[in-house]
Amino acid sequence: MSEPDPPSAAVDNELISRDIAARFGGERAICVGFPHWRAFNLRPFLSPWRRARFVADAPAAAALAPGAADSLIWWGCEVPAALEALAGECRCRLLRIEDGFYRSVGLGSDYIPPLSLIFDASGLYLDARSTSDLEHILSTAEFTAAELARAAAVRRRIVDSGLTKYNLSLPGRCDWPATDRAVVLVVGQVEDDASILYGCDGVATNRALLEAARRDHPGALLVYKPHPEVEAGNRAGHLGGYGLADLVEHEAAIASCIEAADIVVTMTSLSGFEALLRGKQVEVHGRPFYAGWGLTRDRLAMPRRGRALSLDALVAGTLIRYPVYWDPLARRFTTVETVLERLCDKRDRLAARGRLHRLQTGDLARRIRKLRVVRARLAEALRR
Repeated sequence: MSEPDPPSAAVDNELISRDIAARFGGERAICVGFPHWRAFNLRPFLSPWRRARFVADAPAAAALAPGAADSLIWWGCEVPAALEALAGECRCRLLRIEDGFYRSVGLGSDYIPPLSLIFDASGLYLDARSTSDLEHILSTAEFTAAELARAAAVRRRIVDSGLTKYNLSLPGRCDWPATDRAVVLVVGQVEDDASILYGCDGVATNRALLEAARRDHPGALLVYKPHPEVEAGNRAGHLGGYGLADLVEHEAAIASCIEAADIVVTMTSLSGFEALLRGKQVEVHGRPFYAGWGLTRDRLAMPRRGRALSLDALVAGTLIRYPVYWDPLARRFTTVETVLERLCDKRDRLAARGRLHRLQTGDLARRIRKLRVVRARLAEALRR
């Protein structure tokens, strides 16, 4: 039996489903190049289409003779030229998808299913080379007073509960030395992440970011927080502080680190957005989606983004209008408020049972989770 929606989710779920169907739905969702585990996790989000097909590459998609009522779907920024050409020839929509901003309890690279995804018909929020649906929203939308009030409530809920993208640990106090110096948090990233490849110029590695932070804040207490996927051994990056950081934080949750800092320095990390939600000064050395709107200290020019936004307008566009949210308990599309409640409940439940730390384990746990996904995928195929 599904649990009831939280009181904060005042938006009718039927209206949400109809809106998503109007935005994205059609005859067929033709998903290209998806590994089995990702295809399995994606399936709940494909209900706006009458049918979903998964194929290996653009020639296999072409063999299905897509038409104008179909959508070609690709994960990430690097869409093959053959797939873009096919979309043009068939006059069908090409959608790029990526994880949402408040995704899950656990890492995507550990095969944990997402509760939010991005479907973008223009580009992707993490690719600064061209505009995205999010950038268009933030550049042009007129947000109502009700939307801004809702965004403020969403922001308070995130901050009060200590939620982040992956929610690998409970918020708490950081065990850092007491100091009268400014505390500067340097947020490490996956160095081959698309947001760095397509959103950074001179500073494009964790070492370069630390060097820039030390140069800009010579007297500060510099704390380096490695990315959780790097610490888990799943993605590229370096765990050390390169002799530039006063402290490398491996244990505390990123939300706790942000709370304890005066300034947050990043390239393109979502942690910069999370720091804005918490009222922190944010310095960016790349072009993340939340920069260029007058809320951050930007090291690079962003000429497409000349509009000044309030923090609640940024939240309304980024968390209310842009993503698609899925409630795994009710098995339907839902609101950001419901997803935040689900994430908070699951995180706290796992922590109470002493199981939250298992999500930070290494390769063996990943393989076990992958086998479970494959087994579930096979069981689903046999039921058809």
